[in-house]
Amino acid sequence: LDGTEFADQVDLFVGGSPCQSFSVMGKRGGLEEARGTLFYEYARLVSEIRPKVFIYENVTGMLSMKTSKGEKCIDVILNEMTKSGYNVAYSVLNAAEFGVPQSRKRLFFIGIRKDLPFDANLIEPKGFLFGAMLVHPQIQSARTLPQEVNQCQETILLTTAPEMASKP
Repeated sequence: LDGTEFADQVDLFVGGSPCQSFSVMGKRGGLEEARGTLFYEYARLVSEIRPKVFIYENVTGMLSMKTSKGEKCIDVILNEMTKSGYNVAYSVLNAAEFGVPQSRKRLFFIGIRKDLPFDANLIEPKGFLFGAMLVHPQIQSARTLPQEVNQCQETILLTTAPEMASKP
């Protein structure tokens, strides 16, 4: 996929890479194992697409991983995204805190392009305040991400895919 054809047209880019390389239940090959290197494909797409905001998700095992050079994987990821032009914050969130009937902890990174306002305190495990004013200036107060998605779903569709808006 050539992300340059979408350059500066995307507000929010969400994704992740296979977790097996970082899971405490797996072989823990990290960023050097075939599946783990797919993080670099995600980073390439972020760099090419240049969305206003990106969200990257993976397992918490990533926090304890190191490369063969002894670098923490988390530092490699933060450096990669920072050099792509983003301010980045991360947090471990538990799905149970968002209405999911299962305790499932995941590591989330939020990157906001450096030409936009950024506050690392926007990532809060209780409520995951995402700074609605930052992403959608027509909203007057910050809400939790699930509330924001429900409120903005139609607007996001119209903003990111205008050709679809005219179809019934």
